[in-house]
Amino acid sequence: MADKIFRLTNGVSFGAMYTITADDATSNQINFVFKASDMTTPVPYPLVAAVMITRADKNVPLGDLVITYPANGTILIHDGFTTQLTAGDVISIVAQRADTSVE
Repeated sequence: MADKIFRLTNGVSFGAMYTITADDATSNQINFVFKASDMTTPVPYPLVAAVMITRADKNVPLGDLVITYPANGTILIHDGFTTQLTAGDVISIVAQRADTSVE
């Protein structure tokens, strides 16, 4: 599984669509890694995210899809028991860096 690298466009938030490849579907997981504007520095903050998957322009039920945050700035999406990642599916992600100033 190769990481999918994205830049937080304004340092805080991100929104994009990604089409699942045959390799992604075979590995059963996709790791989205968010970088700062220099594209080398990992985002040093937690992210909150909304994830939606569509197949042939219809929403895929995500009842048992596994979404974890293995590191700051990283979102891992993994097949569930009934929700399978399929080549050609489109993942829409909206991510926002958490506000750690209120902690």
